[in-house]
Amino acid sequence: MTHTVHTRIDGPLVMIGFGSIGRGTLPLIERHIGFDRSQFTVIEPSGEFAHILHDHGIRHLQLALTPDNYAATLRGLFPSGKGMVVNLSVDVDSILLMELCAELGVQYIDTVVEPWPGFYFGSTLPNADHTNYPLREKVRALGRNHVGGPTAVSCCGANPGMVSWLYKEALLRLAADTGVTAAPKTRAEWAQLSMTLGVKGVHIAERDTGFPPAPDRPAFLSTPGRSMGFCPKAISRPNWARARMKRNSRRTGTSSPTARAMRSGSTALVPILACAPGAPRSGRNSAMW
Repeated sequence: MTHTVHTRIDGPLVMIGFGSIGRGTLPLIERHIGFDRSQFTVIEPSGEFAHILHDHGIRHLQLALTPDNYAATLRGLFPSGKGMVVNLSVDVDSILLMELCAELGVQYIDTVVEPWPGFYFGSTLPNADHTNYPLREKVRALGRNHVGGPTAVSCCGANPGMVSWLYKEALLRLAADTGVTAAPKTRAEWAQLSMTLGVKGVHIAERDTGFPPAPDRPAFLSTPGRSMGFCPKAISRPNWARARMKRNSRRTGTSSPTARAMRSGSTALVPILACAPGAPRSGRNSAMW
């Protein structure tokens, strides 16, 4: 079977993290992106799936990136000022990686804005300073400071990320089906097309096939989502959570077991996290399931 090659990476290609997302992305890169295999390196501290990289003829740099070694490591992989970083890791500061790539002249893409370990848990920062909002604002500031530099695309995962592509494709199909001429290029043009077509809202439905290995316990909140994504959102907004539970209690005249537990003296929302049995475990710097 032949596949369409959409573009080519000129220079080294470095993937950071080889968890489930990295292993799913690798065949897509091989099918649809032209690259020099001898310059393709995967940085992954775990050796669990090193055999896959070996079988594909891709160099495996078994190393965990840290504040002390990330700059020297990437500088050594991009000696000529061109290439691309595909960051699919956790516990590696995405903003510092983007800054370094801008300095080196290297293109960059990731699925989420990640901080170094300790940002969400055990931090002495005020709650408002260790949520996703300040991370997002730092990325926006980075874009303003590097106008005209190499492209960096941040937070391009499934949602946010792929849902934007799917929404744009849906708009184009609606336009074609209703006879509306459409060739949007800018953000304003996409917004105008959406208004012209009469779109009032977008419903993004995510189907989660995970299930807990045991029934949920009363007064505990569980989630089949990834723990490192859920925990920061749960513990960094305790005042917001309490306020919402209080409003719901006043409206319905009842309160949830979690709300009662929090009012009884709990100082934070304590979730019990569960995932599907046999779900892949990822080492440091690896994309979670």
